Amino acid sequence: MNMNRFSSLAVGRRLRQGALLLLLLALVAPAAPLYAAPPAQIPPTLNYQGTLRDAQGNLINGKRDITFKIYGAASGGSPLFTEEIKEVTVRDGLFNVVLGDGAALNSTIFAGGALYIGVAVGTDAEMTPRQRLHPVPWAHQATAATTLNPNATISGGVTLQNGKWTLNTADKYWDIQPDASGILRFVYRNSGFLRLGINPNGNVQVPGDFYTRSVFFDNGAKITSNGNSVQIDRPVNVNGEINSDARIVAALGFNGKCANSLNSVGQQQTCDQDIAETFGTDQRTEAGDLVVFIPEDRTFPAVQRATQPYEATIVGVVSTKPGLVFDQGETILAG
Repeated sequence: MNMNRFSSLAVGRRLRQGALLLLLLALVAPAAPLYAAPPAQIPPTLNYQGTLRDAQGNLINGKRDITFKIYGAASGGSPLFTEEIKEVTVRDGLFNVVLGDGAALNSTIFAGGALYIGVAVGTDAEMTPRQRLHPVPWAHQATAATTLNPNATISGGVTLQNGKWTLNTADKYWDIQPDASGILRFVYRNSGFLRLGINPNGNVQVPGDFYTRSVFFDNGAKITSNGNSVQIDRPVNVNGEINSDARIVAALGFNGKCANSLNSVGQQQTCDQDIAETFGTDQRTEAGDLVVFIPEDRTFPAVQRATQPYEATIVGVVSTKPGLVFDQGETILAG
């Protein structure tokens, strides 16, 4: 029988649900779920209704085999979906079918542009023109989707309105959410501890340890960890004290003030040149003093001021540019 006339009718509620589901499945987002209560499971099917007439325009009655195909173009092209439904009941020209029950209706075909459905009855050629598929009211659920496909990709932006984003791996959960003051908080849910906070003004708060190899500043300065040492490539200004349990080495020289005791007020010597070597003494030296080296195995200090203008054992003069430092339990520098 030649069916030369075809028209689609208004879709019913089930069609709305099915078509909407397909649209909803096409709207994907990052793999991490939002952990809201999911809606009822929507079947991956599409309800379709239409009218059949014969060549004279009479409404058809009886059973017919009908083939349905979905295309991505109004004409031509290969079908994205094909399903033949046997013995479809046609009453007064009306028929109603559910697509996807006999052949899998992959939701990914709805992720693109416009779609068109073609219908062929029995052995007749496919009717023309193809009918375009449109979103239906159920699709409004897509604007408030509560679950998202895992391992999906989104090409645009994602907005979370008054909520938080939860990331999980195995039994580890991270919550990303703004607090009342606008600070973006990264919270480790298993312990409830704040691990990182970003202030709208640009400040970053790290309550715990901070591990890094290098720190770069806007002015080009850099702090780098290299093995057992830390390198700072700019002058360092310290307003407080620097306490060291080990030696302080000035590879390029020392320019500043040195005190022989942290509690000695006013007892400072100016050191404005390199410090070459340290020798033990318990005597304070002044610029121009003559000093004598004493063998180290003696019970008294190794360096003493000379008691006369000249001795054969005199080795040098402490100048205003000292090259020696004398020390015994405390640092006493000649200036």
